[in-house]
Amino acid sequence: MNGNGKIFVCGDLHGGFEDTLKLSRKKWPEQDNLTKDDVVIQLGDFGYIWYHDLHQKYKKDQNTLKDLSNKNFTLCFVDGNHENFELLYSYPEVDMFGSKVREVYPGIYWLQRGHIYTINGKTFFVMGGAKSNANQKEGNFSGKGRNKKLKKQKTWWAEELPSQEELELGRNNLIQLNWNVDYVVSHTCPTEIIKSIYHQTGICNLDRLNDPISLYFDEIEDNLIFKEWHFGHHHCDLEIKTDFGNFLCHYKNTPYEL
Repeated sequence: MNGNGKIFVCGDLHGGFEDTLKLSRKKWPEQDNLTKDDVVIQLGDFGYIWYHDLHQKYKKDQNTLKDLSNKNFTLCFVDGNHENFELLYSYPEVDMFGSKVREVYPGIYWLQRGHIYTINGKTFFVMGGAKSNANQKEGNFSGKGRNKKLKKQKTWWAEELPSQEELELGRNNLIQLNWNVDYVVSHTCPTEIIKSIYHQTGICNLDRLNDPISLYFDEIEDNLIFKEWHFGHHHCDLEIKTDFGNFLCHYKNTPYEL
């Protein structure tokens, strides 16, 4: 990468066809003019590294990853709460963007928690993860009802919440840059932003106010200097302006250029 490329962000994909349409050429024809120097950062709940290799849907995921790999851009993603963390942590670390990423497929990279990356001349603080709703933990294995013919598949991992080591890595890396980055990319957001989403849309789950990651963001937000904070998770497209900076939630829209 020559550092002169464009940078985009987009919301949750969930490993599903409908959400992935926002990356289709029909919905987003601008991609025809991009190159691998241009980077799209997906903001968690990527979902295409999900099924184990004995599961009937594994091949479908692999075909989708191949299609995404062949796009006219480099695809990076932040982890959300709906990810197969056993698989994610099995991929090799490689040097990229001034730090360590995990290469999950040619041209597709996982941006890891607590790292600061320099992408096309801009600095990004990354902290993925979020807390699932209680009812999402109950369905920890499929293979029942209409899915009874499928190989059992774990669907929830405790690693959806960053470890203390990952949180501390984030603090230490921010300290080294005097708490000053161009952008923050994450899956969820600080609690005050969750409240703003609820007041503006009425659809936000207020249980998310107790998410340990949002509370962590409350802590670092007081010191952090940034241009924009981009996130997904809350299933809306909304910009919220605060005294700290601009927060943008992404979901259904096509990739947003920074």
